Amino acid sequence: VIKKGDTLYSLLESEKDVIYARDLLDKDLKDRERVLLANPLTEILIPIRVMDQFSGFIVAGKMISGEDYTEKDFEFLQILVEVSGNFLSKLFDSENLSNEVSELNKIIHSSSSITDFTDKVYTSKSLDELYDVISENLINDFKVSSFTFMILDVKSMDYKVFGSNFLMPDTLGKLRLSKDSKIITMISQVSDVYRIENFQSNAELNAYISAQELAAMSEFTVIPLINIGRMVGLFIIHKVSTEWSPGFKRTILSLFNIVAPIIANLV
Repeated sequence: VIKKGDTLYSLLESEKDVIYARDLLDKDLKDRERVLLANPLTEILIPIRVMDQFSGFIVAGKMISGEDYTEKDFEFLQILVEVSGNFLSKLFDSENLSNEVSELNKIIHSSSSITDFTDKVYTSKSLDELYDVISENLINDFKVSSFTFMILDVKSMDYKVFGSNFLMPDTLGKLRLSKDSKIITMISQVSDVYRIENFQSNAELNAYISAQELAAMSEFTVIPLINIGRMVGLFIIHKVSTEWSPGFKRTILSLFNIVAPIIANLV
């Protein structure tokens, strides 16, 4: 048992990144702490945080391949820990236990495809290939039925449509948002999944998208793709078959944080 006041507890509480167990063995540890860290099955420790509060940690062993963990492995583990942490504090609320366990199972099911997704993202050699990977992930794992992908044109500094499974061909060619537009300005400031309310009466959108298309949309939710402080693109969600929970939103933001630098390199 590791409890508050223990050296290991304090070390993990102050740490946000993955830690190698061997790097902690020279600390002033209690015997039970040292036994955990010295165990051959203990390779790394991953702190779990909920709303930036330390809530526990995960102990992981060596890679099955016998190789060292890579930065890519750490990114993947951090996403899984973030997904788990979002629900950890709620699981002890008996009134909501059933609902939260059900929701957690959904997230874990979705997370099982993260490895495959990140592998495909990192090996994408073109925007077309990357768009296909993201589209498949949105449809299968996040139940998004209609969406549009826009990227920043570095010459004009406008965001233009790269692909969509919803908009009409005429709209695809003319829809563009200036980096100084009200919509882009709002999105750039929040760095979060941003839902535009009353989008059907939005003057900017009405200038490019037909009333018929806007009426057929259930929502206009934007996922920003931000790399080194600059939004390099955005995914716009028009319809989902299942309402997103806060946990789903945090998960998709984590995934798209991986996507953004890849897009920046491919543009």
